[in-house]
Amino acid sequence: LYANDAAVAAGLIRDGALGETAERVLAGLPQRTGRGSVDWTSPDGGKHTVTVSTSVGVVSLHFRDVTREREAFTRLAVSERRYRELTQASFDVIAECDADFRILELNPRGGEVLGRPIDELVGANLLDLIAPEQRERLAMPAEAPVRCEVDVSGAEGAARLDLVARTIDDDFGTRIQIVAADITERSRLDERLHQAQRLEAIGRLAGGIAHDFNNLLMVVSGYGQLLIESLSGPEAEDAAEIVRTAEQGRTLVRRLLAFARRQ
Repeated sequence: LYANDAAVAAGLIRDGALGETAERVLAGLPQRTGRGSVDWTSPDGGKHTVTVSTSVGVVSLHFRDVTREREAFTRLAVSERRYRELTQASFDVIAECDADFRILELNPRGGEVLGRPIDELVGANLLDLIAPEQRERLAMPAEAPVRCEVDVSGAEGAARLDLVARTIDDDFGTRIQIVAADITERSRLDERLHQAQRLEAIGRLAGGIAHDFNNLLMVVSGYGQLLIESLSGPEAEDAAEIVRTAEQGRTLVRRLLAFARRQ
């Protein structure tokens, strides 16, 4: 029976004989050769998981502590699960593409905004879904992420996305990660606001012109009244026509002022 110092320190050998842990491992392995894993409590009370292998002929036990590996694997699995849950529940479109913008992964929100099943979208080229004149906005610099607004073919016509894209280079190659918020409704409200502001500006302009024009018509009308009083015959009738025309102009002014008040 031979054992290295690590086996003795670990409690696998006790008083020149196999310790309890080693005996339990042997009982659970095939007679000739095999591999297995056991939970092991070290002399200091620590909980461990070890892998064991036996060789043909002389029974040889090779213990390797894989506790940290298993814990790391568990933490990684939990982290991936939480990340996926977060991605699946997000109200933003989250996608991962290859270097040519072919979609590799897409969350459910992406399918809702684009109006197609995810199975159909995976493998499609994201650029084909973006308005042609806006595709160059996604030119990917190596230094920093790109943020832009793009119009895509959506479930209810065109949808506008506030999109952030970044390039990742690692051992698995080049990938493009995309996070995009659907701002379609906000864009519509912004457009309505801009239209209202334009109409307000037009109304103010019309009101200012109407006031100035009204002042001019009052002068024309006043001088026309003086001419009527100082003239007679056909000349007086011509002066009266000037006054009537001025009154028609004032009617137009009142319409302009009403329009300006509405705006």
